[in-house]
Amino acid sequence: MARAVGSVRVASLRGLAFLRLPPCTRAEALDVTAPRTTLKLPEAGLAFDRLAELSLALLQLDGARPLDEFLASCCPRLRTLRLRHVRGHSVRRLALRTGALEVLDLDTVDDLATLDVVAAKLRCLSVRSCFLLATDGDGGEVTVSTPRIEAVCWYRSYPEQLTFRDGSLAHVRRLAGPLKIPTFGRWDQFDAPYTTQLLRSCALAVDQLDMELVVPDEMALLNWLGDPAEARATCEDLIRHVPALPYVRVLSLKIRWGFGGGGVAPRLASFLSRTPSLTRLRIDASSYCLTVYEGEEAAAPPPRGKQQQWKRSDVGADEQSRVRLDGLREMSVDGLKGTDSEEHRLVQLLLASAPPSLERMSLTFRDAAASIVDEIAAEIPVHFPMATGRWDRCTTSVLTWTRNNTLVVASLR
Repeated sequence: MARAVGSVRVASLRGLAFLRLPPCTRAEALDVTAPRTTLKLPEAGLAFDRLAELSLALLQLDGARPLDEFLASCCPRLRTLRLRHVRGHSVRRLALRTGALEVLDLDTVDDLATLDVVAAKLRCLSVRSCFLLATDGDGGEVTVSTPRIEAVCWYRSYPEQLTFRDGSLAHVRRLAGPLKIPTFGRWDQFDAPYTTQLLRSCALAVDQLDMELVVPDEMALLNWLGDPAEARATCEDLIRHVPALPYVRVLSLKIRWGFGGGGVAPRLASFLSRTPSLTRLRIDASSYCLTVYEGEEAAAPPPRGKQQQWKRSDVGADEQSRVRLDGLREMSVDGLKGTDSEEHRLVQLLLASAPPSLERMSLTFRDAAASIVDEIAAEIPVHFPMATGRWDRCTTSVLTWTRNNTLVVASLR
């Protein structure tokens, strides 16, 4: 195996009690996936001089040798490091000092407590669901110095301290995760402080943004904060902490709300007001819970012909509910149920805000809404005719509006 070149992949579906890292010293890429397996790293002296990509997944390191020490001494040309569901004392601390690393991808590294990265060529940093086992006063510290970084992915990771040194985020073009923030709650809890820190640091550079907005209902706030009276006293509008993002052109936005949460459209409008330069907008609408109290039954979907109407007049009456997105060209909304009043208001806001520059829009409904999509398809063109184009029924669950080709050609001229 020492003579193996190119890519080497080791996978075990059943799991192995013990496994040594294959001594493929001439390999350029090494991928080890072994659930319920303890992996032993090589001792000092074995060099992987050609290794450019290392991926470890679904395993535990034996702890005899720290992973960062192995990488520093044995993998001088490593450009990509991916750790997915890796556990053990060997990943408790990752101190990476490298001039070659370009991609660092950490996903569900529960035992990670300290991440210290100095990497002159790092372009992409992804940290998802890490620091879950870090305790107060012991770990949860991230320090990054990467002057060339272009993309940052951050999701459900809560270190005690997050520091980007020497203007490391000055050139970040893409923020993803999705970055998550509740629209209402405590600023110092869960994802809010990390999301706002990243947005503020990258506000004048980022042009692609992947976000998740959570609109909590009373039950969600109670679960998050405990006593309802104390919870309300410490809560605030968290969207106001989001800075202006004048150069974001592409926005992917997942919106989740609880049953009876209320106010989804105004909160969406508040967020979109911070991204005036959008050219593409994709929204995934999703009610994340349905609260049913003891002795009550969940409300059934309305029968055919009784669903709420999607009327332009409902939105047009409130001029402040519109958002100016003068450069928007493409817009899509996915995951619609066709029965949720908050969902209706969200779509109404977007339709009422559609600018003359819009070329295409799509509304995608869930399969369960098939029985009422016919009526919705008939209502939308009546109340939102959008005379510069036409509405079409593409499939049983997708409605699209397309701008007239003659207008598009004229605008290009």
